[in-house]
Amino acid sequence: MRFNPADYNDREDKKETKKYDPIPNGWYSATIKDVTIKTWDNPAGVSIQLVWQITEGKHKGRLHWQTLNVEHNNTQRELKARYMLADVCTSVGYNDELSWAEGKPPRQLVGYSCEIELVILAPQLPKFPNPKNWLSSVRVPVHEGVQLEQVESHIKSFDDDDVPF
Repeated sequence: MRFNPADYNDREDKKETKKYDPIPNGWYSATIKDVTIKTWDNPAGVSIQLVWQITEGKHKGRLHWQTLNVEHNNTQRELKARYMLADVCTSVGYNDELSWAEGKPPRQLVGYSCEIELVILAPQLPKFPNPKNWLSSVRVPVHEGVQLEQVESHIKSFDDDDVPF
């Protein structure tokens, strides 16, 4: 039997995937569209994935996935993820206790909105050969009547060391 897989590369049922360029650096109004949870065996831990959807502007409808390693054997990674999750809850106005368990994500965050800051990361070979977006911070939406200088001075005075987990 003579079989050459290269002869079958042009299959009609092969789906094309659309490639998106990263969203430019900046602040975007976004809503949490979905929340999922995943447990990991190696390294052991739990991560929460937030799916953000841009709600205004040129990139309206685009999605961004944010993974937070809320339980991890690297305590620094876990601490950063928990601080970010606390910042998300504060920015969207969610004030109740947030909890998660294996297979039960904190879906109560779905539908909440705030502004997210996206930055473009350079390619990181070999895992990420193309530039990609990274969510660097979140904030309460800035309304048109508020001066940006007031917001920036308030952000500088905010101390998140006292945020309980």
